[in-house]
Amino acid sequence: MTNKKMTDNMKIILASGSPRRKELLSQAGLDFSIEISDVDETVDTQDAAETVKLLSERKAEAVAKNHFKRNEDKDQSEASNDSQDKENSKEELLIVSADTVVALDNHVIGKPKDEEDALKILMSLSGKTHDVYTGVCCISMLDGNVTTKDCFVVRTAVTMYDFGEGEALEYIATGEPMDKAGAYGIQGIGARLVEKIDGDYNNVVGFPLATFLRRMGKIELNGKLYKVEKLLGKGKGGYSFLVSKDEKNYVLKQIHHEPCSYYQFGDKIQSELNDYKRLKEIGIRLPHMLDVDVEKERILKEYIEGSIIYDLVLNDQMKDEYVQQMKDMCQLLYPAKTNIDYFPTNFVVQGNEIYYIDYECNNYMEEWNFENWGIKYWSKTPELIQYVEDHK
Repeated sequence: MTNKKMTDNMKIILASGSPRRKELLSQAGLDFSIEISDVDETVDTQDAAETVKLLSERKAEAVAKNHFKRNEDKDQSEASNDSQDKENSKEELLIVSADTVVALDNHVIGKPKDEEDALKILMSLSGKTHDVYTGVCCISMLDGNVTTKDCFVVRTAVTMYDFGEGEALEYIATGEPMDKAGAYGIQGIGARLVEKIDGDYNNVVGFPLATFLRRMGKIELNGKLYKVEKLLGKGKGGYSFLVSKDEKNYVLKQIHHEPCSYYQFGDKIQSELNDYKRLKEIGIRLPHMLDVDVEKERILKEYIEGSIIYDLVLNDQMKDEYVQQMKDMCQLLYPAKTNIDYFPTNFVVQGNEIYYIDYECNNYMEEWNFENWGIKYWSKTPELIQYVEDHK
């Protein structure tokens, strides 16, 4: 999930019309807009936690799809040539959605159909402990494309007083239970029915604010949270972030599935694993792969701190020895019938040695080797100048 302070242009969108969620986010000092997602809320599971996870993800994806389509429309219109529209297309979005259910013995209890149903629900909860689950899904977008998706579920146990029908009917007469899951509102008159809670109070209200705020600016990989420091760049296969944990920096790559007209990946995460193994066996100097989350399609790499060849070229700081090191690397690659992506953004100088910081490689083709293609971008050639102009 992308840090809301990572760029000045980031906008937070709450994909919910819940006044309680709106109030909680406002209390946290967040600036946001609201876009209500109209989605089908039927699910194939009876599991409460899985239900809220699926529905929150569905709501966030619906809003994200709208913004992806708007970006496409913008690119296809004449207005996309306007400088202001180009700036708008670079806005970073954080879409936040949530879904909350009340569950007794993992059986989901919805909103009451009428007063009779409200009484039935309340009496089923009287004197018992039930669970409130909220699923939250946060989707980050950049340039109209999804960069990361972070979905999680928070559970709070709620124990009710042992109350009778008379007290329940008195509460129903206030009208408060009729639009509440579980037929009560802990933030209102219904608080008098609650003996104790175990967990986050705000989660029962409808949004686990503390958990959300702690996860802001972080990306999860195999259960570990890494703080996002900045977006390093976007390639054909994914987005790379500089992340940190325990005062150490890493690179976390989030695989994306945007179409590429001139390159076919197949299974992208498996391609990354295969390419890493292939390059290690060849003997190419590259960052170590430290962890892989196959389900979320995320890879954690060693962070190679240093100067990027691309920047050295533009700042007239290139050294002939860096080109020679690249040619020496080719002497390992070509006999192994392998090419890598020779573009200078993929190479970092650390301790006067160049590292290939990507894992992408493919079968050798002479027209795409370093001498015939890559070298054109390792000095201020017309090709590099044109690239710079095209990517301002």
